[in-house]
Amino acid sequence: MAQAASGGYEIPARLRTLHNLVIQYASQGRYEVAVPLCKQALEDLEKTSGHDHPDVATMLNILALVYRDQGKYKEAANLLNDALGIREKTLGNDHPAVAATLNNLAVLYGKRGKYKEAEPLCKRALEIREKVLGKDHPDVAKQLNNLALLCQNQGKYEEVEHYYRRALEIYLKRLGTDDPNVSKTKNNLASAYLKQGKYKLAEALYKEVLTRAHEKEFGKVDGDNKPIWMQAEEREENKGKLKDGTPMPEYGGWHKTAKIDSPTVSTTLKNLGALYRRQGKYEAAETLEECAMRSKKNALDVVKQQTNLTDIGSEYTNNNRRRSASRDRVLKGSMENISHNNSTEYDDVSIIRFR
Repeated sequence: MAQAASGGYEIPARLRTLHNLVIQYASQGRYEVAVPLCKQALEDLEKTSGHDHPDVATMLNILALVYRDQGKYKEAANLLNDALGIREKTLGNDHPAVAATLNNLAVLYGKRGKYKEAEPLCKRALEIREKVLGKDHPDVAKQLNNLALLCQNQGKYEEVEHYYRRALEIYLKRLGTDDPNVSKTKNNLASAYLKQGKYKLAEALYKEVLTRAHEKEFGKVDGDNKPIWMQAEEREENKGKLKDGTPMPEYGGWHKTAKIDSPTVSTTLKNLGALYRRQGKYEAAETLEECAMRSKKNALDVVKQQTNLTDIGSEYTNNNRRRSASRDRVLKGSMENISHNNSTEYDDVSIIRFR
């Protein structure tokens, strides 16, 4: 136990394998398999290692997140609080695994609308990550993103802006301009601006996201090579100049830039479109909204193809296959969307991969 307390604890390979297997079952909606599997593993660990062991805490976390995905929040909270106590006792108060459990509890409270209870847990997780990883680590930025969203749900917009800006600075410094977290954080910050009526600031960020997406797909902006928001505004300006019956000029296949690996672009199209409508720019809004619809269809087609490839040789029912939409959020300790804006969602903070 001394090694664990010193920060040298490593989750055994068998638990990592079990974790992945539980993810697979839960993502298929096969909780009747996932839950007993977790319970049996937990019972075996307690018999061999005793209750107050880091491996038991890891198993408690895994089972808690299965319960959370089922909406069994009370059971999940009890397990997470038990896991937190074990990890603090065996690993120390400042271990990354403690931060992971704190984050999972914050998720749980957030899903139940208990933002005030969730916020201090998230702040403590942030302090641990800053201490262990450094203040400019990408995982710190993810925790900042989570904290910002909790504050946003409480209307604490000054803090929201501070946390988002700091997260954005970290991502730009450590991961570069084209990392998906950069556009995602810009989108989240823009949403916070919108809620405060800071429309010009929000519009500028949305345009930055769309311009960068355009440059990555089509190259530097110049002449006729314009991002979709410029084309949308041109269509808005020209709508009164065209003769009756004259069709609007085509804006090409820009919507193809919103690929499955860049979901933020599609959200940005919808958000900027909504902002244009607020400004009375209906032609511009329709242009972006049409692109967003095409982007969503393209993305769904890709997902469908990928799902079909994944399910080859399997015997999952249609109902179980439908549950696979939760694959990216089950059992990762991820903070999920508990805000009122679809452009904002909580970042993953893994219960398994910690340093």
